[in-house]
Amino acid sequence: MQPAGLFDSLKGHVAQLITTTLPPHKWYTAAYRTASLMAFIRQPKKYHCKSTLAISRAIKLNTLLALLSRQGRAFPIPIHCSKTLDLFTKPRPGGLILCSTHMPLTKLALNYLVELGFTSPIALAADPGIINSIAIWGTTKKLPAIRTGPTVLLKAKNILQQGGTISVMIDNHIGGPYSPNVFHLAEKLNSDIIFADVVLRDHGQIEVRFEESIWNGQRCVSRVQGQMNELYQRTNSLLDYYGKSGYLQLPN
Repeated sequence: MQPAGLFDSLKGHVAQLITTTLPPHKWYTAAYRTASLMAFIRQPKKYHCKSTLAISRAIKLNTLLALLSRQGRAFPIPIHCSKTLDLFTKPRPGGLILCSTHMPLTKLALNYLVELGFTSPIALAADPGIINSIAIWGTTKKLPAIRTGPTVLLKAKNILQQGGTISVMIDNHIGGPYSPNVFHLAEKLNSDIIFADVVLRDHGQIEVRFEESIWNGQRCVSRVQGQMNELYQRTNSLLDYYGKSGYLQLPN
């Protein structure tokens, strides 16, 4: 059996073992330690980045947290963020887009916001199994969601025009191409963009990072390209942290 196939066959059993033998407050620590051991198993070929141990650990932990959360029981995850909710409570007449990529653990940015009481954003989700909500890892809470499809941009436009918030990952997998659609929508409606990413620090600590786009409020032809460049740079910086796993080239 190939290493990747071995991981696929083990991950469900590992999650079941953790949840049936340990109390919830120990689930995260067990998942992190297991992910550290599984980090030596190579990544699927669809992930277009160098498979360092650091990013492999983060990817394995991402999978295990998703599986643990399916048990329907809350468990603590050590999340830290240097930003306050002030970034999310200021007026946004054109609506707000929380923009990220499919880097591992990115979904924990939503955990941080929901746990602190931020008005729930609407997630745009490509998973065909999603109907109208997504799980918030480590909790029993759900986040409203819209499955991507032919009318998703129209639905997103309606939410933003009412001053609402949407959350979107603009790629399909690690290393996948970025879709410019949401950036064009933001430019058209003058919606603000906040970039979100998550870093797995030493000893399993989770750092959530938010950054407001420097192009917010500007309506010009350079805005779409400028905001895509911002996200490319943030993602490359995160990959560098995970051991020079860089794969992206800034667009021309």
